[in-house]
Amino acid sequence: MASHKSQICVVGHSFISRLYHQIQDQIQTDFSPNFNIDSVDVVFVHGGGYTILDVQKRLADIVQIQPQVIIIQIGGNDISAFDQVSGEATGYNVLGLASDLRAQLPDSRVVILI
Repeated sequence: MASHKSQICVVGHSFISRLYHQIQDQIQTDFSPNFNIDSVDVVFVHGGGYTILDVQKRLADIVQIQPQVIIIQIGGNDISAFDQVSGEATGYNVLGLASDLRAQLPDSRVVILI
């Protein structure tokens, strides 16, 4: 019987892009994109400068992956790029994004990194 791999989706701005590229650079050594866990596939959805709105525009991509776990690291660019967006508003927007993901992927776990 074939084993089913869990899908983990890591979502975010340049910090996640840097992580992705660091992993790609290390593939030739002892490190792999699945963090050396055979039962896991890790998919990255990232972009330098990404804001919460950018991730919301990629919701269909994330839903298509059907991840069991979604790790989100987003919000820094929302605060730093727009003087009119407060930290509190950004926090609510991140929670709104997580709610949108949970609505479309009710069996997935959403982890927010701050």
